[in-house]
Formats: sequence, C-alpha cells, structure tokens
Amino acid sequence: MINVEMVFYPSYYLCGNLNNDINNMNKQICILLCLIVISISSNAQQEWSAQQKQLIKNFTEHVKNNNVDALKAFVTYPLKREHPLDDIENAESFAKRYHEIFDEAFTSRIVNASIETNWSLMGAKGIMFDSGMLWLDADGRIIAVNYQSEYEKNKIKQLNEQEKEQLHESIKDYRKAIYLLKTKKFKVRIDQLDDDTYRYASWSADSEMTSQPDLVLSNGEVRYDGSGGNHAYRFKNGIYTYEVYVYAIGGDVPAELNVYKYDDQIVNQPAISEQDNLSVDARHFLLQEGQAGIFKVDQAIPFDQAVSLSFDISQAKEMKSTPDGMIEEPYYQVFIQEEELIRIKPAYNYETESYSKQIGEMLILSDRYVTNKQVGVGTTIYTFTQKYPNYKLWYTYVSDMYVIQFDDSKLQFLLDSNDFIGQLSFDSDYTELSIDDFREGAEVKAVRVY
Repeated sequence: MINVEMVFYPSYYLCGNLNNDINNMNKQICILLCLIVISISSNAQQEWSAQQKQLIKNFTEHVKNNNVDALKAFVTYPLKREHPLDDIENAESFAKRYHEIFDEAFTSRIVNASIETNWSLMGAKGIMFDSGMLWLDADGRIIAVNYQSEYEKNKIKQLNEQEKEQLHESIKDYRKAIYLLKTKKFKVRIDQLDDDTYRYASWSADSEMTSQPDLVLSNGEVRYDGSGGNHAYRFKNGIYTYEVYVYAIGGDVPAELNVYKYDDQIVNQPAISEQDNLSVDARHFLLQEGQAGIFKVDQAIPFDQAVSLSFDISQAKEMKSTPDGMIEEPYYQVFIQEEELIRIKPAYNYETESYSKQIGEMLILSDRYVTNKQVGVGTTIYTFTQKYPNYKLWYTYVSDMYVIQFDDSKLQFLLDSNDFIGQLSFDSDYTELSIDDFREGAEVKAVRVY
C-alpha cells in the first residue's frame, strides 16, 4: 500500500526522522536531500499520454529505418546548426545532410533509448531527448538537434581555418568560430579563445571583416537559458554589457544584439535577412546576379583565392561545330573533393582573337550553390514557384533550353528535356510554358550564370 502522507509530505517524514535520530545533522543537508527526493518523485511520476508515446515511437521507427522522406516532412525549418555550418533551410537540404547529423552513433542512441529513461516532457518547450540532444514539439516535429557528429566537428574545424583568411590580422587567433550576426547597423562576430573565454568583435554593417574591428571585447561568458538551447554571450565594457542572444528554439529571429547601460537596455537589434546573416561558408556557395560565390562574370578567375578555399581548378577543351567548321574551345572546371561544381567559359577577346582569363559565363552543376532562398540544382519546379512567385518558365529552340527564371535576373535554372510533357510551338524563338507542361517532381538540372 502507498503511504499517501509519505508521497505528499516527504520533507516531514525524511527530515523529521532524521532530526529525531541524528540531532546534529546540518539542516541545510537535510533540505537538500528533501529537494532531491521531491525531484526524483516528480520525474518518476511523469505522465505520458498514448499520443505522445506514439509520436516518439513513430520518430524512432523512422530513424531506425532511415526513412528520411518521412522525417524531412516533420521538421521546423530552419534547423539551426553550429556556426560556421549552414542552417538547414528546407526539406531538400535536410535530406541531403541527414547522415551528416544523424550518424551511426546518434542513430543508435535514439533507436536503443527508452521513453522512461531518455525522453522527458518539458511542458510548453516540447519533448526533450537525452538531456537536450534533440527536441520535438507537441506534434512530433523536430525543432532542434544539439547533437554534433564527428563529420560536423571536422567540417567546423576545416571551415574555421578557411574563415581565418577572411579576417583582419588582429582577430585571426582563436580556437573556434561561434557565431556571426548582422543587424541593420552592426556586424558582430563571436569566437571562442584557447582559454575557453569568448571574444566579441564588431564592425559597421557595411564593413568587411578583413578591416580593423571597431570594437573588440574579451573575457566573455556564455549563459544558457534553460535546457532548450537558447543562450547568450555576454561581454563587459565598463558600465556597459554587450549581449548576443541566440535562439535555438522559439524566437521570431535567429539572434539579437542587446546592449545594457548598468541594467537598462539601450540597444536591441534583431538579426536581419537570410542573405545578410549567411555564414562565411554559405557565401562561398551563394548564387546571385552574375555570381556564384567567389566566381563573378566579367571578372578574372580567382585562382589564388579558390586554392585557399580548397577549390581545385583545371583547364579542359572541347570541340564545337560552327559555320566555319569545328573549333576548339577552352573551359575551366571547378572541383571540391573530386565533385565538379562549375564549368567556366572564359570571355573571348575579339581584339586579340583569343580567350582571356576573365569569366564569360558559368554552368553550375552542384547542389551546393543556392540562392538566398535555398534554390539551386535539385530544386523542384514546384518549390521554385513557391519561393519565387514572379517566375518565368520558357523554352528556346535556339539553344534548345527549358528555363525557369525569377524576375529579370541573369540566373537561368535549366530543366531536363526528358521531364517535358507539353507541346512546343516554333512560331518564335521564345515559347512560354507552364508547370503543367512538366512531369511532377521535375527538378533543376543546372544553372546558367551569365
């Protein structure tokens, strides 16, 4: 039989008996023991509904069976990753990077876990796995993954080394890059130093990080706000306190900059647009007008910078048919770890009748390169139209290309002719098309940058 008084009044039974038997026991120790008992009792009585148990069971089964298609539909995007890794912005990105995060070790922990031991109900915050390694919301959607695989750890180390080449000499010395934040007025960078303290460096929003920072603060500390992963980096500067608050879960923005004079807040600036807040690594793979990362149309091929960022560039030639017969045309291939990313067609100099080292146009072949709305190779037509409602979809027989394009940008997203199921008209060199002219699931196969 359960002793009801023992359940509801543990302090009386525990402390009362101890005080009778051991009169000299320190009462503070007794109170501490009472709190431990209450905490254990509270955890032991955690109530799980049948629906919550089923959510965890479904999630575990999907992880066990590597059912990425099912999992990617139950994620709250963007799914944040540690700087300088890119956040996971959409389902396509999640599917591509799933095994970078859910490695064998993490998968095993999830599959072999028990609800009673490894999962916790955390009220409005959601459902917590393994002391915050992963979070689900009340509907079973993944809202945060704080686990870090060996792959991600190694990738972060590699990217940190690359980032140092983009910084001013005075701040190149650090162990680990932590966070990069841009507001309307400021650009702020947080780094962890060898002594485990943090450093704050800031510039005006339009300045490059290769320039001297306007303000550098050391001896910063990190404070965690509960078990959800939200945390703040705080730095003292006389009567002022500078704070970068990072939202792992919740929050309308990924982070914000706060400045306090004594205890009064005098500055509050949220992080701004996706493009402005991209990590350094993401900028190397950003598609924009006439540009793919460091490669820009009408500018010289950046051989030295490419090598410093671990790109390999090789020259090749192809035979092309012209009215004057077959001619040999040079092009450059850009690789990273044997993956071909870009083919560069050099500009032709009509005065010297030769090809220059300037970029004439590029063909993007890798899904690493995306716009600020995460659109690139592998993006479906449907997703493209959702991200860019003012799109154009057309065909030209002149170059035999099926193209989807947003606004009047010089980025042409090329589609596979095998996905076309409509009818073509050859009344003009430009034929307007619709989504219904393509198979469901048709994807961008390459991107022309010119």
